[in-house]
Amino acid sequence: MSYSEFRRVLIWPIISRVDVNLLPEDVIWAEFWKRYFGRPEGWRIYSGISTNGYPELLINGEKESWLVRRDSLYSGKLGIGGRISGDIKMNPRVDPYGFREIPQRYVDRILAMDGEGIDMVEKTKMITDILKKPPTTLDRIRSPGVIQGPMVHSYRALPLISREQAKLDRDLNIEMDKWKRRIPYLQ
Repeated sequence: MSYSEFRRVLIWPIISRVDVNLLPEDVIWAEFWKRYFGRPEGWRIYSGISTNGYPELLINGEKESWLVRRDSLYSGKLGIGGRISGDIKMNPRVDPYGFREIPQRYVDRILAMDGEGIDMVEKTKMITDILKKPPTTLDRIRSPGVIQGPMVHSYRALPLISREQAKLDRDLNIEMDKWKRRIPYLQ
């Protein structure tokens, strides 16, 4: 039995009995990638630590978003999360998340910098230029290099911006606490 099958057998029944809105993390990522490859523009990803100390991700889209919570960054175990419908306005100065191609001239320059030391000003300019391009899908990239991101990290909890998110936040904290009590390998 694979880890994924084991996880579905062990974890999914616990989640589905508690709240049908909670989903395994792999289901959320599958849904996100399906939506991303349909329309790669407008996505942002934020990470933080919940008020209860659990690592969390907010995958933010124009029409829907997901909040994902894990027991630890280091356990290798997938977490749970839930969908938040509607448009969530986050910091508009944050560059959209996605795949962008690294032009061949930048790849050549980066390789040349490796031997002579990295010029931070030039490196920052290259990254800024790459992030100005709109995100795309991998099948449209023709250059030898790809950059993925950005993902905005915070050492604090992500801000609660709606009643729906506040309810999901409470439900995820309750569920993560139950996981720790029921499943000893999460500790």
